Amino acid sequence: MTAKLLPLSAALILTSGIVQAYAECPFTLDTPPEQGSAVFGALRDGYDLELDGKNVPVNDDGRFIVGFHRDYGKKAVFTVFDTRQNKKSTCNVKVKKRKWHIERVNGVDNAKVTPPESVMKRIAAESRIIRDGRKILSTEHFPFRFIAPVEGRVSGVFGSQRIFNGQKRSPHSGNDIASPNGTPVKAAESGKVVVAYPDMYYNGNVVVIDHGFFVNTTYAHLSAINVKVGDQVKKGDIIGNVGSTGRSTGNHLHLTLNVFGVNVRPDSIIPVGGVMQDKEEYEKRKTSSSESVNGTPDYDLKKHRLTGKTELHGKQ
Repeated sequence: MTAKLLPLSAALILTSGIVQAYAECPFTLDTPPEQGSAVFGALRDGYDLELDGKNVPVNDDGRFIVGFHRDYGKKAVFTVFDTRQNKKSTCNVKVKKRKWHIERVNGVDNAKVTPPESVMKRIAAESRIIRDGRKILSTEHFPFRFIAPVEGRVSGVFGSQRIFNGQKRSPHSGNDIASPNGTPVKAAESGKVVVAYPDMYYNGNVVVIDHGFFVNTTYAHLSAINVKVGDQVKKGDIIGNVGSTGRSTGNHLHLTLNVFGVNVRPDSIIPVGGVMQDKEEYEKRKTSSSESVNGTPDYDLKKHRLTGKTELHGKQ
């Protein structure tokens, strides 16, 4: 089948909100994809789904979540497998380009900007701990409604080009929320602790929680860690306290959202700092009758579940 670049203008209006539907494709996406975003979707019965060659896990209600990295291209390639007719087709979906901020941070310990050779092995080992933790799938829980882990001013945004002491470094992997030292940090969703590590070179005291379906959150620069690896936590449980450990110039929580191995904007599905990072997006969500008060869509799984009776725009 020849793939077509499908417009985002085709939309189904359901009682639970605006859902993007694509001609000849048996799935919908809750929001239009854009660089650096996480997107919830629903897959019709009798199909399997891949994105860029990776299998997309789908729960019993047909719900899934995918992530698009910061520098994702103009289109996402979804491969759809009809398990009943043993057929395969391809759906190319447009991905919106975003403009990223430039953040200049001065007053950082120079050893944390250009580390000495003596700590490079330590940094590499700590990076592996985080990376390996994010590969763990320890729960079948489907992460759906997130809460703000801490309230405060958003002092750093995902994707921004970081310039430390005048030196260009890698883009920011999450959001920073400024809050007083010792402020309790909540688990943004239920899950299992896969990393609880003290005094990492860059991240300081850090916790990583697996929320299921290859979705995890990282909480860095904590002053204290209140959980251990293997702990099952519920949404809202206190996992640590705000601090300024690691590469940090002030008390704040660094929050990273990783979906299927890709870092994405936490505020694309999590109320960051109590509100959404993107003002235009926040205002849009705030005024929608289908949104809950904390800025996270109050979805009805069954209403978003496509069935054989649901009409798609195009061939089925």
